[in-house]
Amino acid sequence: MCDIALLVCICRSVARSPGDARLGLRSDGEIVCWGLASQPTEPGPFVEVSVYGGENLNACALRSDGTVHCWGTVGSAHEVPARTFTRVDTGPAFACGAPTDGGIVCWGADAPGADPDGPIYVDVSAGQGHACARTEAGDIRCFGANQTGEGDVAVGRDAARSGGGNNFYCWQRIDGTLGCTGRPDHPAVLNVPDGVFSGLVVAGDHACALDPDQRVVCWGSGPQGQHVVPEGLVADSVSVGNTLSCSVRDGVVTCWGHGPDIEGIPDAPEGETWVETCAAWSFTCLLSDAGKVRCFGGHPRIPELGDGPFETLSCFNNNVCGLGRDGTITCPDSGAVRDNAPEGGGYTAIAVGAQYACALDAGGAPVCWGMDVHGFGTMNAPPGWTFEGLSAGFNNTCGITADDELVCWGIPMRFAL
Repeated sequence: MCDIALLVCICRSVARSPGDARLGLRSDGEIVCWGLASQPTEPGPFVEVSVYGGENLNACALRSDGTVHCWGTVGSAHEVPARTFTRVDTGPAFACGAPTDGGIVCWGADAPGADPDGPIYVDVSAGQGHACARTEAGDIRCFGANQTGEGDVAVGRDAARSGGGNNFYCWQRIDGTLGCTGRPDHPAVLNVPDGVFSGLVVAGDHACALDPDQRVVCWGSGPQGQHVVPEGLVADSVSVGNTLSCSVRDGVVTCWGHGPDIEGIPDAPEGETWVETCAAWSFTCLLSDAGKVRCFGGHPRIPELGDGPFETLSCFNNNVCGLGRDGTITCPDSGAVRDNAPEGGGYTAIAVGAQYACALDAGGAPVCWGMDVHGFGTMNAPPGWTFEGLSAGFNNTCGITADDELVCWGIPMRFAL
């Protein structure tokens, strides 16, 4: 009977893995493999092991003396640099390691350029064409095709807000400056505005925020003009969906984008004022100061959340959930988001993603439910972490800690685990 001290990784890329490879690291430093995995071709003892893929297996293991051994069917990743390492991780046909003397180095086919002469890193994680690493100071830097390509994206510290769209991710720092990463040629990555902003929101292919004069500023792209702000528009807050954007100012709601999706803005209930907009794919929900919700738009099935009262709303695609003032969660749409929503109260925040949602319990721990349709690990919240805020997207989820650290899970932000 094996004494398995650590079970490491089933398939790092579930969506692309045609098979199932499993590796276990025993307490004596030996590796046990089953499924489609193969045994290492050199002896240990090993202290860490990483595997990517199924039939096209790429595996590396770190020995106690800091040397690394790689094996599997991907021969390009077998030629490990002659350095000692503290951490190692594998991508589809490459691997990356954190050398003991500093920097990040990657080797193999399509390996990202990384940071070979950089500072001391304490963790590294590889994905599909990119890698991210964490420095001793806690900063996160990302390299490769799925990032900006500049090799220095510090999203780990001083984050106030964040959000993900189609192939990009943006964050707002505590000082109000903005940053975006993702596909290098994405308009939202190329056109991040300079200056100080608040209220960042992200969806689809565009993002919006408010400048110091409360003017709405949007960037990115969209065939329906959802990123083209009406001239001189000022707002108390703004929200964005895939086909539209909406803002509210002194109770007056303004929407722009796809025509049928922004028609029929309802009046607030008598004696109440609209204070929040929540834009989705083809509808928008409005929240009043009394906590009541009304939704409108071009979607054939406009959701109804009831009268609450609600504290806040979260929308993504054609899903919407409301966080009640009593800490309960209401998700009216059919499917996995509604059917698996947690019962009871005490929740303090909510974020809806692509067919899944996450909330924070009374202690700040994330609770996720729904369907991880692409196998990106969007619902695999890191154990032991607590947060004060959440955001969710197509393929990643992020939380902000009490120390203003941004921690993400899923793709491409897998490094935060």
